[in-house]
Amino acid sequence: MNAKPSEMLLCPCCGERRAVADTRLLQAEAEWLATGAIDTRRPPGWSVEEARAGQCQWACIRCFETGQALEGRPALQMWCDSSPYFAFLDTEHQCIDCGQRFVFAAAEQRFWYETLQFWVQSRPKRCIPCRRARRARRRIARQEQVRRQQQNQTVPSTAVPDTSIASRDEQFEREN
Repeated sequence: MNAKPSEMLLCPCCGERRAVADTRLLQAEAEWLATGAIDTRRPPGWSVEEARAGQCQWACIRCFETGQALEGRPALQMWCDSSPYFAFLDTEHQCIDCGQRFVFAAAEQRFWYETLQFWVQSRPKRCIPCRRARRARRRIARQEQVRRQQQNQTVPSTAVPDTSIASRDEQFEREN
């Protein structure tokens, strides 16, 4: 079956022209609506129009099947004034601390946006080693602050903040 040019979309993952039927955009949109979500600014078919305009991240079914992209589930994501992720693709960023380029992997994106429920506008600013180093510095600073507060109290306190919570990166590594 040949699709009309108006029914074709350019897949941002593989660069191939694909028929709307060769995407999961409408299915993901329907899944989102099934949650009871209502957005009067988004008429039926909004996902296809946003894909056509390059305003959302998506991929064709072939890219999902070959592992070039991971399927996103907008119904699990936190978004309102921007488009959800219909697909997760590896993206490259530059760390603001060390200046090195790093990959924000598709699996880590899905974990951020669908498991941890970060807003879809969130992006990592630091590479994983710099994130861990920053968390360690902040943890030490908090512990030092608690120690100083306890020294200044007339009645000693036994309450010490729990710093045993695993970092999000470690949680992601355990789950994947």
